[in-house]
Amino acid sequence: MSTKTSERLSSDFLYTYTGKLDNIKLMLKYGLRHSLNSEKVPYKNSIQQNFIICFCDILPEQADYHKSVYGNYSIAFTKEWGIRNAITPLRYIHKNSPGAQANYIKLKNDMRIARESMKDGNQLDYFLSLITFITAREKGLLTEDSIHDQQLKNPIDKYLEAIDKEFNAKMEIHKKETLMEIFNDWVIPILHLLEISVDELEKRDAFLRIYQDDFRDVKNKVLYDEREWRSVKYITQEEMIKDPHLYNDAITNKYLPESYNLHFETSDIHAVIVETDDEKNKLLDYVNAEIKHLKGIDDLVVTFKEHITNAKP
Repeated sequence: MSTKTSERLSSDFLYTYTGKLDNIKLMLKYGLRHSLNSEKVPYKNSIQQNFIICFCDILPEQADYHKSVYGNYSIAFTKEWGIRNAITPLRYIHKNSPGAQANYIKLKNDMRIARESMKDGNQLDYFLSLITFITAREKGLLTEDSIHDQQLKNPIDKYLEAIDKEFNAKMEIHKKETLMEIFNDWVIPILHLLEISVDELEKRDAFLRIYQDDFRDVKNKVLYDEREWRSVKYITQEEMIKDPHLYNDAITNKYLPESYNLHFETSDIHAVIVETDDEKNKLLDYVNAEIKHLKGIDDLVVTFKEHITNAKP
């Protein structure tokens, strides 16, 4: 049995809100830009940063408070377009949720730092770092959230040196060629699986958001009420090798280059929402003069009042 329109709690469309008509013009002309976002994670007030675009599926007739925070202008896209572009609803978490616990944070940090320890892609460096972290935690020597934190508070240099010496000693006792053959045939496939796991953890955590927090001028805002969907883009290792300045430039600018923008066709748009009839006319004049690829958009530009009158979930 399908849900009646009057019983729906969410819209079939994804809305991105902004406070300026000029921003709508830029979105229509260039696509949606991924901007640097810093947000609190409910574990020791940690901060995570990602390049994102935010949407929501709040029913438009219930969006007054959301508009008061983000602005009265909006483009509504079909969810089909959103899903094609991997735009995903968030998982809201609090301090006792899975993903915000000490064991998970330590595991993810160990795996991430071990992978970063590789020099020129040498998987042996990765393997040794993992073994070091695992055994140090089992012995109770590594207790902080990461090896970096541990070295600041209570260094374990002697243990790290001992592990390195022990490995070199084993290499001397056993035939190096035999050990490397075993490593290449049996260990490297496991390391590749761990790398995939780390990537998956990092990507999933980009779609986490704290349930409630101070936000802009709002104290203890229930962020869960925003019903956020999110697009996240990453700069890959290969892209950074091709352009060594790419990541630092993006951090400085606080947004990714235009090549990372989300693009759309007229058929992907449900509505372009402005405040007044005069703004409708100005926006249509701009589109017809400046944006040749968006044909047939005239009927999609509406005021919010018109949109509410004609709205469907």
